[in-house]
Amino acid sequence: MEISIRRNQDRAVVDVSGRMVYGTPVRDLHDAVRQLVGQGVNVVVVDLEHVSYLDSTGLEVLIAAYVTCMRSGAGLSLINANSKARTALQVTKLNVIFGDSLN
Repeated sequence: MEISIRRNQDRAVVDVSGRMVYGTPVRDLHDAVRQLVGQGVNVVVVDLEHVSYLDSTGLEVLIAAYVTCMRSGAGLSLINANSKARTALQVTKLNVIFGDSLN
């Protein structure tokens, strides 16, 4: 899994690519979100367009990132979820948390 960050003042887009699964550096995503929020970012957008697979560890990291943002008063949105990621979020009912931001 690879992560790249585009930042514009108090907003950041975190581009994720590859497999968000156990055994990959998937926890780096949560570390990146934590660091961005610590630097004063108010809106974090995670772009899932290039995520090829998402397992329970990947879902856990997305939840942890969401909680980190909410506790600090920042917002977190998911965008461009492909069909595999969208299905994983729907099956676990996490689409309710992330809502319309999945489009």
